Amino acid sequence: MTITATTATAPAQTPFADTLRFPAFDALPFHDVPDDAYHAPATALGEPSFRVVPRRHWCFVAEIAAVSFVSRPRVTVLTGLTNPDGSPHTAIVESYSRSAPTTFAWPDLKPGHTIAILYAARRILDDGSIGIRQDDLSSVYIFRSRAGVLYAFSHKLCAKQRECFHPTCACKSMLIVSRDSVAAYCSANHQRESMKAGYFKLYTQAEDLMWLVEAVGTSFRSKYAFVDCCWFGSVVHVPDSARAGMAVSAANQATAAKYSPVSVLSTAYPPGSPVAPVMSLYVCAPRHLTLLSDGKKAFELSIMERHPYTTQTFIPMGLDVRDPETKYLVIVAPDVEGTEGKDAKPDMSKARAFLAHGHQGVTYGQGVWHSPMVVIGTKSIHFAVLMWVNGIARDECTEVEVVTENVLLKVNESKL
Repeated sequence: MTITATTATAPAQTPFADTLRFPAFDALPFHDVPDDAYHAPATALGEPSFRVVPRRHWCFVAEIAAVSFVSRPRVTVLTGLTNPDGSPHTAIVESYSRSAPTTFAWPDLKPGHTIAILYAARRILDDGSIGIRQDDLSSVYIFRSRAGVLYAFSHKLCAKQRECFHPTCACKSMLIVSRDSVAAYCSANHQRESMKAGYFKLYTQAEDLMWLVEAVGTSFRSKYAFVDCCWFGSVVHVPDSARAGMAVSAANQATAAKYSPVSVLSTAYPPGSPVAPVMSLYVCAPRHLTLLSDGKKAFELSIMERHPYTTQTFIPMGLDVRDPETKYLVIVAPDVEGTEGKDAKPDMSKARAFLAHGHQGVTYGQGVWHSPMVVIGTKSIHFAVLMWVNGIARDECTEVEVVTENVLLKVNESKL
């Protein structure tokens, strides 16, 4: 049996079939043009009426047909649409960014691979065609397979019940597991056919794919959109270029660049509470790490906490960004499905761990489960911590004990 890859729209059973999260090219909003399907009323959010503020996450996914690097990256993509004459419709994706990409490598930008662009918007390009200009390369991801293979692989990867990764097989009895434990197959024949189709190229990108599907599947917890914003909150750092909802301006007699806003600060305490913003200083010592049999080190997590009515921002202080020892873990988890409010519990089976460095802060969204600060390395880190308080301990912070002995979190260094 031969598995053929197509550039058609995603099959109904895959995460990419959700046109709200993964819209087609002709459904994308136009640059700087308010669209109720994608944008919130700026004035209602306290923003200037001319600012376009996204209300949710979305991502455009397409297969790359051609690439050129003349004066700037210029990519031709297959949109999945059809021209009136029956030929495949294509569009141009270009960038004027002078920064190197952080989420992919230039060699991966080639025909036959698939490009995913967060917050993509159409605009009229210099040649008069309608395409996409994406200057923030940190919102671009490249998957090393054709779109059809990516769609089939994502269906298996995101399935609630584990089944054979062969696209036409739904067998629940697996005999063979891939070397990196990403995929499983019911027979050697199905593994060979899937490998020939290009699945092996996606094994090392499985975590990126899961992150993308989960991130785009969440709603905004605030009035601003961030490329570095996921379901847990946002990352505080200097971006490669201005992001959606952010303004960049000169300050201090043109000796500084001001990026604003860079993070979400919000509160939702019950009416009548004497709420006040408080900045504290935390001096966090390195945590003990357990040495595993394979030579790797692990942190034994026992407590998760959340702040039901306020965001919490950690900003490291006095650190050299070039120092490899200035790092800490960001461990987050969503609620157990079906639980909410005071009964909510963290779902550790869906927990994620990220490695942050000295030039990065983090804001946890309201009600997001996260670990207490976990500094790793050899040096203590001083953090300025900002949150709203009302003097009632149960309102300000909720802690629960967790059992993680059967949960292995792979630290994702590229997403924070």
